[in-house]
Amino acid sequence: MSRYKTDPIVMRRVRQVIYDTEMSNKRLAQALGLNVNTISSWINGRTEISVEGIRRLCQYTHTNPAWVLRLSERRGL
Repeated sequence: MSRYKTDPIVMRRVRQVIYDTEMSNKRLAQALGLNVNTISSWINGRTEISVEGIRRLCQYTHTNPAWVLRLSERRGL
């Protein structure tokens, strides 16, 4: 799986999207088809988020992936 080089602002936006769901890590992980430890690792900065992870998170939350990656100022799709 390809990974997007961790940028502090990208990871802050990933955390923001996760927090804005107001879902538990477990419930969000289930919705995205991921392990709960993956979500926790993204939040804590222990692992970089993959491009596939960004795609899943953004698709589920209706967030513009270009915003997460700092390529656009528009957050919504």
